[in-house]
Amino acid sequence: MNSVVQVAGIVEQLPAEPWLESHAVDGGIQIVVPRIPSSLTRPEADAAQRVLVDRLLAAEGIRQPVLYHFTPLALKISDQIGASLVVYDCMDELSAFSGASPGRKQPAR
Repeated sequence: MNSVVQVAGIVEQLPAEPWLESHAVDGGIQIVVPRIPSSLTRPEADAAQRVLVDRLLAAEGIRQPVLYHFTPLALKISDQIGASLVVYDCMDELSAFSGASPGRKQPAR
């Protein structure tokens, strides 16, 4: 059987205009970085990222993707996605890092 697997890695936003930066890496994996204006509040930035992610999934025809999260904060932009599986990469306690945002402490628990 010949099947194609589409994978998109979604990482935290970097301050810029609202758009999706995308590049492919080995193995056919597409890395997608939401670029969100730094002037937005956290709830506004989360909402903008949700819209960008929803548009990406619709444009690519991706349904029930496997989600791979490096941070529990990603749930704010992906909990509306009907994922077939969610993988949490809990390699570090991100809230313990120097300069970690206060928002990292609660979702990590």
